[in-house]
Amino acid sequence: PTMMEALSTVEVSHSDDRQSGFQIMFSIGRSGPLDLIDYPLVANSLLKPFNRVVIIVTFNGIPRVLMDGVITHLQMSPSDRPGASTFTITGEDVSVMMDREEKSMQHPAQDETLIALKLIGSYAQYGLIPMVIPPLVIDPPIPIERVPVQQGTDLQYLKQMAERYAYVFYVKPGPAPLTNIAYWGPPEGV
Repeated sequence: PTMMEALSTVEVSHSDDRQSGFQIMFSIGRSGPLDLIDYPLVANSLLKPFNRVVIIVTFNGIPRVLMDGVITHLQMSPSDRPGASTFTITGEDVSVMMDREEKSMQHPAQDETLIALKLIGSYAQYGLIPMVIPPLVIDPPIPIERVPVQQGTDLQYLKQMAERYAYVFYVKPGPAPLTNIAYWGPPEGV
C-alpha cells in the first residue's frame, strides 16, 4: 500500500532490436521521527537492484503483462520543497540477466537452433518460453570439421547467431504473469 500511494508515473518501452525497459517514479518524503535515517521507500528491500518487477494492467478483468523485468538503476532526487522529492527505479526486461556473465564455451555438434534453445532454457527461472524459428537453411556442424564457440554473454551470442540469418532475438513479456516469450527468428511480419 505504501508503494501504491507513492506511485507517481510508470513508463514502459518495448523494442525488438534492443532491450525493452521500464521506469517507475515514486514521490517520497519524510513524515516523522522514524524517517530521519532514510526515506522508507528507499529502504524498502523490494526496490533493490536485480529484483524482479512485473507490471500488469487489467482491462475488462483480463490481466495484460506490460513488462517483466529487473531493476538495474536507482535514483533519488531530493528537493527542498515538501513532497517534491522523487525516487526512480529503472530496469530492463529479463534478458538483462542473460548479459551479465562473459563465457567462453563450445557447442559441439549443435546448430544455431539447438544452441538458441539450450541458452534460452538455461534461464527458465525467469519464465522464458522459447519461440525459436529454425532458419530455412541450416549447416549442422560436424565436430571433426568445426565446433561453434561462444565468446561473450549468452545474450550477445544469441544476437550474434540471429544476425547471421537476418534474424532477431528479444524477450516479450507474457502471456501470463511471470512468463516471457524469448523470440529467436525472423523479424515478425517478414
